[in-house]
Amino acid sequence: MNRKQIVKVRGILESDGKILLCEHTKGLFYFLPGGTLEIGENLHQCLVREFFEETGLIVVVADFLGCLECHWEDDLTSYQELNMIFNVVTKDLSKLINKE
Repeated sequence: MNRKQIVKVRGILESDGKILLCEHTKGLFYFLPGGTLEIGENLHQCLVREFFEETGLIVVVADFLGCLECHWEDDLTSYQELNMIFNVVTKDLSKLINKE
């Protein structure tokens, strides 16, 4: 069986007691904004890039909150996904758009 490790960076943006979530394109579930770390990026660069791509917001990465580890398999591959979770802040929520 093949093995694949994935590193993702996710951000929690809280405003007025609400947390921003992205809806999956097929509407099956919601997730924290963020995405897969690319070669040559650090965690903060990845989160700023992914947050902008998904929401149109420019964020500043704040506190590291922890790591969520997920495991699953399909017929051919065993996956390990590490989700690095950070608090993020932004100056202007009015720039929030539905990009993806």
